[in-house]
Amino acid sequence: MGAHLSHAVHPVIGQLESFLNQLEIEIGRYVHKPTEEWICQQCHLGLESEEHYVYHCGVFYQIRGRYPPTT
Repeated sequence: MGAHLSHAVHPVIGQLESFLNQLEIEIGRYVHKPTEEWICQQCHLGLESEEHYVYHCGVFYQIRGRYPPTT
């Protein structure tokens, strides 16, 4: 975890890290599911990858808004 993050964000990062191994991109690789079936189980609009979940998934838009980006 980056030292530049506020202490309030650290629990969120921990929760995210523990969830990431449950993403379709990881499960799909493990069970040999075709890539086109690795759809986000939250919004059903994109490939459920780490990037999608953290930056793009509309379901988490309000949550992301609570934590402004750091530079």
